[in-house]
Amino acid sequence: MQRRTLLGITAGVAAAAATGMKARPALAADRVRITQSSWGFLFVPGMVAHELGHFAANNIAAEFTSNLGGAEALAAVVAGNAEVYLGALSSSLRARERGTDATIFGASITQYASNVVVTKEWAERHRITASSTFEQKVAALRGARMAVLGIGSGTHQLTQFLAKKGGFDASRDMTIVNIPSASAMLAAFSQRRIDGFSVSSPTSDQGVREHNGVMLFHTTKGEIRELDGFLYVGFIGREAWIKQNPDLARRFLRAIQAALTDLNDPQRTLRARDVIHAKYHNRVDKAFFDQLWADAIPSWPRSVAVTRGMAEKVLAFLNEFSAQPYDASLIDRGFDFATAAAALR
Repeated sequence: MQRRTLLGITAGVAAAAATGMKARPALAADRVRITQSSWGFLFVPGMVAHELGHFAANNIAAEFTSNLGGAEALAAVVAGNAEVYLGALSSSLRARERGTDATIFGASITQYASNVVVTKEWAERHRITASSTFEQKVAALRGARMAVLGIGSGTHQLTQFLAKKGGFDASRDMTIVNIPSASAMLAAFSQRRIDGFSVSSPTSDQGVREHNGVMLFHTTKGEIRELDGFLYVGFIGREAWIKQNPDLARRFLRAIQAALTDLNDPQRTLRARDVIHAKYHNRVDKAFFDQLWADAIPSWPRSVAVTRGMAEKVLAFLNEFSAQPYDASLIDRGFDFATAAAALR
């Protein structure tokens, strides 16, 4: 990307010299600092926008900070130390209730793509197999030591949701282990310090392939019917930043839209896949990674726009297990439907 930019500037200078015109200096790109919890498949649209030059094409210099817990990543945005947080929506909505101006203004993932993996020993002990019903699987989770990426994170919420479906309370009847790093979670799983964990691909699939795990719920494929098509990961910013920088916010979403178009194109997705593997996941077997990528494609939306229907589904899910219900007014206060609509015109 840097080389293409340099060549473009050099070509411009040469053309100006040939015509006797003065070359105009290139405008400095607008910085957008992005926080997220990992380099997993949940965050691929932003990574593709960066690696394939869509941010640069929209005059944006993107800076990523990864391996943060959800609360920490959102706090950086709320405090003005970053512009965009990629993460689960509940923390943003709760922060909004508490008086911040956190706002969900774009879609990154529209499947609840944090898979649930358990050890083979745990599955055998509880007589869980691939043919076990949903009801049998969730009931067996009572008493399990389950790792999540942060208390209040999407992985934690999924665990709470599954516990409720099993007829028990996750906080009382399970041991919830907070491990904010996907790699540390995998290490704990390999050492059998936990019975299972919830995280996105490729880490979840590595747990199965490399550490004798069993895929309990493959949510990326929509295996949990109630969560099929769920807006799981969104782009979250401060309402004040969006209002003060409307053109930049729209350009940001246009870059993400270009990435989503690539991801859903049969040919361009292959280029995106190979770039992301080489840059972020080169230790994962390539053929294995390619299969995981193919599985993940349905989770990346075709549009970056957030709809009212998506927002309503999110609140309904959160209120399934939240001791403090989320207020319906958050659909209008906590979501920005207009910025993406303007960006896509």
